[in-house]
Amino acid sequence: MVCAGRYPTSDTATVSRWWDRIPYRIGLGCGDMAEVISAPAALGAAAHRVLLRSTATATTAADRWLFVVAPGVPLPERLADAGVLRHGPGEWVALPPTSWPSGPTYWLVEPQVVRWEPATAEVVHGVLVNALLVSSATRLPGMRGQSWL
Repeated sequence: MVCAGRYPTSDTATVSRWWDRIPYRIGLGCGDMAEVISAPAALGAAAHRVLLRSTATATTAADRWLFVVAPGVPLPERLADAGVLRHGPGEWVALPPTSWPSGPTYWLVEPQVVRWEPATAEVVHGVLVNALLVSSATRLPGMRGQSWL
């Protein structure tokens, strides 16, 4: 659901018209229709190289990558331990073109490209887990928390 002024809507045509006219701050209410997976930059970038244009994807100035997914799928513990977050029911996530004091958010894959359909959460989770495994396997001795992706 998106709100411009006082009237929230989940109608995609209305939201598209709003975005065409004025760059609103956009808050996605997570839960019934979609959730957002937020990943640290290196992990998100590695996942995006696999997901490409299959998933609405944004980046933030806070070095997070946001993936819009279908709701209701718990985040695997391995991903949570790696700093990945699931924004679910009752939470809001700022989406592009929202700007913050730390900087703007940008779409890498706009929702229109994926026909406003959230990605399958299990697919995004699987790609993130694979990226995490590759990252772990490519760490060099003495790199403490850093990886080459």
